[in-house]
Formats: sequence, structure tokens, C-alpha cells
Amino acid sequence: MESKVKLNLEDGEDEADFSHIPAHSLYFYDPAGNIVEFISRHGTAEESEEAFSQKSILNISEMSLTVVDASKTQEKLLNLGINERDGDPISDSSLNFMGKSAIGPFLLLTQPGRRWIFSNKLSAIHPLEIVFDTNDRVVVTDSYEVLINPSIS
Repeated sequence: MESKVKLNLEDGEDEADFSHIPAHSLYFYDPAGNIVEFISRHGTAEESEEAFSQKSILNISEMSLTVVDASKTQEKLLNLGINERDGDPISDSSLNFMGKSAIGPFLLLTQPGRRWIFSNKLSAIHPLEIVFDTNDRVVVTDSYEVLINPSIS
């Protein structure tokens, strides 16, 4: 990866070890300045001796959903069968890993102002639309309202 992009550092390291998952991650900025994380979840990724390439990317594992009120948004996500990964209560100050299974993919539910690791950037709300393989939709509007399966106008 270092031959393609400049890796972000945290405490002098360019890789995060999430032994509790278990997984390893590295981070970099895309050309628009967004933080990109490449994560290898050891339970889902097969070992390989091949050099990392586009073929190594399996899927999108996580996407941030920054909202005004994480607790209220969680109530809406529950209607889609999207739960907190470990069954923990929703936190207003840390990441909440929301998904339909314990192995992902996950929505990283958080509120504004949280510092993203391997970056000096803070979480911020931006309008977005997420469409799931079930055709369910989560929309964050320009006014920061979270809508679930809004009618298309």
C-alpha cells in the first residue's frame, strides 16, 4: 500500500491491531480527503501469499453514519433488523457497531465531534443515502434528519 498512498500514523504506527475482533487495519486519505480504512478481519479473510491488489478487496466492511442522536437512530435501525454488534447499549460518545450479524458489515453509528483514529478529523454529519441489498434505505437529509425507507419523490 505504501507504494500507492501515504499511510496515516497513530502514535508512530501505521497499522492498528484489533486483537478482540481479531483484525488488523491501515488508514489513508482518498483524493477528496476522506479517511479510508482497509481492514483484514481474520475470521472472514483467507490467508494468501499473493501481493495485495484490487482482487484482495472483498467488500465494504464498515460505513460511518454520523447523526445528531445515536439512540433515536438506533431505534429506527432496529426496525430493519440492524442491532448493536455485541448487544451493548448505544453510546453517545463512542462508536456503535450496528449490523445484522456479529461479523458485519457494520454501520458505525456515532455523533458529531468524535475523533477518527489515525486522523485529526472529527466525525461530522453529511447528507447521504445507504441502500442495502434488501433495498431498504437509510437517508440523512440536508437538515440532518434520519429517514428509513423514505418514499422516492
